Amino acid sequence: LRIEASAEAAPPHRFDALRIYPLGDRVTDPRVADPRTAVSGDVPVRAVEHAETSVAELGLPGLILAGGTEPWVLAHGWADLERHEPMRVDHRFPAYGITKLITSTVVLRLVAAGRVDLDAPANSYLRSIRLADNAVTVKEILTHTGGVIGPSAQVVAVEQRGTFKPSNAGYAVLGQLVADVTGSSFPDVAGELVLTPLGMRDSSFPANWPDSGAM
Repeated sequence: LRIEASAEAAPPHRFDALRIYPLGDRVTDPRVADPRTAVSGDVPVRAVEHAETSVAELGLPGLILAGGTEPWVLAHGWADLERHEPMRVDHRFPAYGITKLITSTVVLRLVAAGRVDLDAPANSYLRSIRLADNAVTVKEILTHTGGVIGPSAQVVAVEQRGTFKPSNAGYAVLGQLVADVTGSSFPDVAGELVLTPLGMRDSSFPANWPDSGAM
């Protein structure tokens, strides 16, 4: 399931919108039976039980869990049913929604460094593209209330400003804002400000899909 929620701006910040919807159909292929497990580090028993339950109840072909102050990784299930290839702890996945978290963290680090003002118009930082509404702020794009709906040439359209509406286009604009403010590519800045400090050595923003080891 995917859950999207928004809260009121004023304390106590009660939820004012909530949407829950399925991401896709369950996997019912009989080949998912007899899943294999691979581990790295001291994996808690509870994590193993959670992986087994999730694969069974959600109908997943496989999953990878990680955590711990002393890092551990658990791979459970199948990476490729056609080749009967078990999931490995070093398999990589596209992390679509998590990219927003990384993008927002990069922007907030620039805010903390005094290079970006949350309440300033985003257009005051953008050089390569422009928003159709000069009043839309960086904060509004971060909180999905800027109404950014997509590009048209070098201008990004805006509608329903001030209303919460998930916006992939808005976060694409933030990625370009980061590049314009720093003079570097977004992948380089994200690596410097987020991935490297967190020790995420196997995470990246590749220009092309990796030839191997990726799901």
